[in-house]
Amino acid sequence: GRTAGRATLGRPFLLPHFRRRLGVVLIHSYLAVPEEVKALALFLRRRGVWVYAPRLPGHGTSAEDLATRKYTEWRETVENGYVLMGTLCDRVAVGGIAVGGNLALDLASRVETLAGVFVVCPPYALGDYSNRFMPATDVWNRLLHKMKGGTRNVDFLEFSADNLSINYPRNPVAGVKEVGDLLDSLEKSYSAIKQPVLVVQADKNPVVDPRGSKQLFDKLGSRNKEYCLLSYDRHVLVNGEGMENIFSKIGGFIDQIKAAAK
Repeated sequence: GRTAGRATLGRPFLLPHFRRRLGVVLIHSYLAVPEEVKALALFLRRRGVWVYAPRLPGHGTSAEDLATRKYTEWRETVENGYVLMGTLCDRVAVGGIAVGGNLALDLASRVETLAGVFVVCPPYALGDYSNRFMPATDVWNRLLHKMKGGTRNVDFLEFSADNLSINYPRNPVAGVKEVGDLLDSLEKSYSAIKQPVLVVQADKNPVVDPRGSKQLFDKLGSRNKEYCLLSYDRHVLVNGEGMENIFSKIGGFIDQIKAAAK
């Protein structure tokens, strides 16, 4: 049943288009699977682009598997997706949800030839997460101390996900630490991003503080950047009620990139 279902939802997917002008690498969020971005991917293909949604290592398998993964593996997966798209399309853009967005920005900071980047609800630092994702600071510090003691951390946090069919309900402490290390590693990279960037955030996001996304946006080196704060009270904006508004915003951004590539 459910495990088999998740294995199917967890598969990476490629949506081809007869035009090859632009390809998009679309990265799901931490704890989720490629299926999270399927509706957005189908929308983008209708706009005339190829879309590839990789599966980040440790996702679509088990929370125990995720606990053994490093953020460098996630970076490598995104790079491989870029290389794949680069062989199929003239130009490549990248987009991501939450930490998937941070991974997209990481790629943009290192690959100048990217056509553009769009990110939805990205955190700036681990402190931007609410207690739906993170424990209280003193509890977190105790857990980190335990990890530093060299004992393999098998602690898990409960995660109240919007959609349990595509999210793990358990969040490995080791995985949260990797997210934190990734975000720390990116702090000085945002200023190197010169490509067009769209940042979308929800004003009442219950998981990631919008002020963190704005802080990230302010650090971007791009002259062509837009911060779009929309009136929503949830974290995953690319599924559920009102997702069409998010799609049209991203679609407009993709149209701009395509026009610039002519």
